[in-house]
Amino acid sequence: MFRRLLPLRRCLSTSTSSSATPTLYSSGTTPVSILSWGRGASGQLGGGKEERRLYPSPVAHLSLPDPAPVLSPTPGRLPDAAAAGTAAGGVEVGISCGLFHSAVVVDGGAWVWGKGDGGRLGLGDESSAFVPRHNPNLSELRVLALGGIHSAALTASGEVFTWGYGGFGALGHYVYHRELLPRKVNGPWEGKISHIATSGAHTAAITDSGELYTWGRDEGDGRLGLGSGGGPGEAGSLSVPSKVNTLPVSVAAVACGGFFTMALTSDGQLWSWGDEGVVLSWGHGGHGQLGHPTLQNHRVPLAIKALSEERIVYIACGGSTSAAISEKGDLYMWGNARDCQLGVPGLPEIQPLPVKVNFLTDGDEDLGPHRWEAGILARSSSSPAAFSIDKPRRRVFVFLDPLPQGFTASQLMLSFARTSFGGQTAHLPKSKSSGYKHFVSISSGLPCFLAIRRQSPGYSSVYTASFSPQHNQLSTDRSERELIDKDKLVLRGLQFHGFHGVKQEEKTLGQKFVVDVDAWMDLSAAGETDSISDTVSYTDIYRIAKDVVEGPSRNLLEAVAHRIASATLLKFPQISAVRVKVGKPHVAVQGIVDYLGVEILRRGVFFFTGASSWPETRMPPVNSDGAGPSSGEDGSAAAVKKRNKPKYNPFTQQELGACKPILIPQTVILVLVFVGLIFIPIGLACIAASNKVVELVDRYDTKCVPRNMLRNKVAYIQNSSIDKTCTRVFKVPKDMKKPIYIYYQLDKFYQNHRRYVKSLNDIQLRNPKKVADTQHCSPEATANGRPIVPCGLIAWSLFNDTYSFTRGHGNETLRVNKDGISWKSERNRRFGKNVYPKNFQNGTLIGGGQLNPSKPLSEQEDLIVWMRTAALPTFRKLYGRIDMDLQAGDRVEVTMQNNYNSYSFNGKKSLVLSTAGWLGGKNAFLGRAYAIVGLACFLLALLLALLYFVFPMREEHLSLHYTPARLVR
Repeated sequence: MFRRLLPLRRCLSTSTSSSATPTLYSSGTTPVSILSWGRGASGQLGGGKEERRLYPSPVAHLSLPDPAPVLSPTPGRLPDAAAAGTAAGGVEVGISCGLFHSAVVVDGGAWVWGKGDGGRLGLGDESSAFVPRHNPNLSELRVLALGGIHSAALTASGEVFTWGYGGFGALGHYVYHRELLPRKVNGPWEGKISHIATSGAHTAAITDSGELYTWGRDEGDGRLGLGSGGGPGEAGSLSVPSKVNTLPVSVAAVACGGFFTMALTSDGQLWSWGDEGVVLSWGHGGHGQLGHPTLQNHRVPLAIKALSEERIVYIACGGSTSAAISEKGDLYMWGNARDCQLGVPGLPEIQPLPVKVNFLTDGDEDLGPHRWEAGILARSSSSPAAFSIDKPRRRVFVFLDPLPQGFTASQLMLSFARTSFGGQTAHLPKSKSSGYKHFVSISSGLPCFLAIRRQSPGYSSVYTASFSPQHNQLSTDRSERELIDKDKLVLRGLQFHGFHGVKQEEKTLGQKFVVDVDAWMDLSAAGETDSISDTVSYTDIYRIAKDVVEGPSRNLLEAVAHRIASATLLKFPQISAVRVKVGKPHVAVQGIVDYLGVEILRRGVFFFTGASSWPETRMPPVNSDGAGPSSGEDGSAAAVKKRNKPKYNPFTQQELGACKPILIPQTVILVLVFVGLIFIPIGLACIAASNKVVELVDRYDTKCVPRNMLRNKVAYIQNSSIDKTCTRVFKVPKDMKKPIYIYYQLDKFYQNHRRYVKSLNDIQLRNPKKVADTQHCSPEATANGRPIVPCGLIAWSLFNDTYSFTRGHGNETLRVNKDGISWKSERNRRFGKNVYPKNFQNGTLIGGGQLNPSKPLSEQEDLIVWMRTAALPTFRKLYGRIDMDLQAGDRVEVTMQNNYNSYSFNGKKSLVLSTAGWLGGKNAFLGRAYAIVGLACFLLALLLALLYFVFPMREEHLSLHYTPARLVR
């Protein structure tokens, strides 16, 4: 365990006010902002609450000293000698995102926030933190890697610490319990650790000598790279750090993906291994992320030959995609190419080999195709992981896809870059002078982004305003000037009834709201094609406004208008701007104002630039299907042909109306009465059918034992020299119509025991060529060195009591018919017609009955019935049937052979004669269940009716039962 002692020169702020962004570190004049965006249902955005941020917003600020700060080491990136030299004088800053938690590292200290389940924050408990919280248990950090449910850290002294949930062995502590505080990993390595990486369920570490160690979860996909042997085979299983001995060379960097791993040698050679089959990507099944020609799993590292000519300096793993950056600054990507997430149009859905990604440069501002490809990449909002490189006249901005519901969170960082970036969109500006360089780092977990930005003096306010959602609006005058002479859709006078307002009567009685919507977009393509697919349906905008106004109550009209505008822009990316006007024709406070309303204007595209004004050029709008812009960049009518767009219908677009019944007391009472009227007759009919079944049950296990051996029944049944013949007589109480079914019943016989149920070989039962296959049949597999057919405990314990019947005083034999007592499907499919019993019951220990060696197994129906194992310890199995009627008062004599040993386990044996009704045998449970449910519904209906008449609904309860006509004054 190690604890943090902060030098006096640092200044920490513990402010958690939602109105002001706290300053975590204050020891200089260089301003740095921490930004976050995405889904923060667990507080991992650091904004003080569970929220969703559509745009980058501040989390905290840092004031760092000169010289310029540098990035801390990043998983997947080769050590940079130049950066290491700079780090001696500058403060190291790094960020990391996990599945439900985030962190920032400044000068060796750490601030954490997010979900605390399992102790993943390392604060000593499982409490969550919705704002950045300093962790005093961490000091002298170089790398902080957050996984899905655990965390890992590398110190400056080369020690690895882990904490959080250890159920998958990802902590490396030889045990699988949770750790609430950072605990040192005592691995088998010699020397220091220089590099670490982690994903949701496995972790990797590299020593200073280049040896790679992995530990954590391995479901047979080979992600740990330990070969076919799997883990080390010790008590800790895969929680023990194990060396990857199959690597022929030393490695310098490693990255962990969803179900695979990639490593990088010091000379830039790339190796990868892990699961290449079914993986989880963002809504799709990804393949090809290992970069090899085949789509197979690789349990051992294998070099990626396609990149053998390049020196790779940076690698990154997503859920089903991979990326690498060469020393020359070229970007290569491979894996799941669906939705153009590799940034190269025209690729197949699975791209197993690396492809080079080309990007928009300053000289390509007016090139339509290049500009459009960059626009697709920048707008890929379904990919929450990003990193960037900087090259003269080229900026690379890449999105990857981590697992949406697994435990993997990509750990991706940005290098120095002269670029600005955004959430769903990004504008690539022209080169700035050296005075406007920005120091940027991005890390992505699921499902949010975390970013660090260095602000140049004089530009911090511009960037702060650009990243805040509240500033995504222009002044009305300026926006109107920019939107003059542009195409737009106009909706006027949309009327809805809602419950918005500050006063209580507004929330209770509701009132009418009038909504006007103006949506700016290019309508030239729709004008030429006359197709609804080239524009936005008025009905869709109407439904958005209706859902918001008639939805949950809001205090302010501003909130209603904002939600209509945001939902419209989010659903229709081709809309560049939207103006929403919401008014109240009838104001609650009369005499003060006659009309109350708000009007807002929202832009649909964000531009993140270093200038103080909005750029003149824009990214082309993207259609909702992602196929391309609706028209050319110059506003011409040339429509881009849409590809792979499905036919529109409400079902595929999930726009079917939802059933939202209002359950008033009268409705509930009527439903309960209706259910009772249906269930009670069904129950009575089932009980009547069960009562018509005639059933005779005779327990004979104790009656058929001689009196002198009642105290030693086991010796009696095991002595083959004693005659086991027994005669039982009973009278028929009621007429029994044919067929009369004969069952034997056993009690306390656990056929559902795991070892008993698995003691058979289905292949041997149906395939005559596999009669020697006795796998899983132990202990009844062979006898005298020869295979037993059928083998296993189930067949060995075959029931062998026999019954014969006579009526009267033995003068009329009742024939027992055993044809067709088993299921036809089992006779034809499970038991072979050419498989005969061999060597059965020839061992030293004899079990149950014998089989006829001259008949195939498919014809031995007693065996087929017996091998259909029962789920409960008390069960009946069909012995045969009597195809004759029995009259009431008939004397039936049963001669039985009491051979089956039920005495060893204190079991009971019974003979059952039964007729059958339309519901089967005698069983009143189903009828009683229906009758009880019906009676319960009647009683509930009666109780609710009494309550309704004693406490009727009053007029002020109308909000529970809304009828517009009753609100008219």
